[in-house]
Amino acid sequence: FSKSNKQTASCTMISDISRRKNSEILARRNTRRFKEALEAAEEGIWEINLETNRTFFSKRFYEILDYKSHAFESSKEAWRIRIDLRDVKMFDHWLETIEKGDVDRQTLRYRVQKREGELLWVESRALVVARNEFGQPSRVVGTLSDVRRIVSAEETLKYIASHDTLTGLYNRNFFVDLPQTRKDRQVQGQNGALILIDI
Repeated sequence: FSKSNKQTASCTMISDISRRKNSEILARRNTRRFKEALEAAEEGIWEINLETNRTFFSKRFYEILDYKSHAFESSKEAWRIRIDLRDVKMFDHWLETIEKGDVDRQTLRYRVQKREGELLWVESRALVVARNEFGQPSRVVGTLSDVRRIVSAEETLKYIASHDTLTGLYNRNFFVDLPQTRKDRQVQGQNGALILIDI
């Protein structure tokens, strides 16, 4: 400015941000392709923005729980109340571990209640995809999978391993593992006895 308070000069700075814009476009394309691939694989998708506390559930996420898209709000609270009471604490610990940034990825298998009240085994995978300037997670994405068939197969194999296929009674493997089972129950404050009758 001059002595008469009139502007006599100006300064303009121009920055080339095309590289940053191209990176943002590429990231959006990759995210869209990733989501499309997961949808094709029948995986539900969820996303939590830890800075805005906004949550996103995909259409498939709702379908796995037997709901129409957006039948309930996309929030951690709406997710949590549909988890079986026996697994809530485990879920809370899992989510807290991710949000604290202790790990970059985490998997959890738990039970949820479908729309009609039926319990369903699902598996959630979480991945921290962005962190803030302090190194804390700012964005987490993950998947939700229906794993009831896997759980059923595992339970069948476990039953076969500890039971006689002809009589359905416990076999030798069960009694080999019994000492550890008794030890676990004693830790929990439970007592038991074994009666063996040779016929």
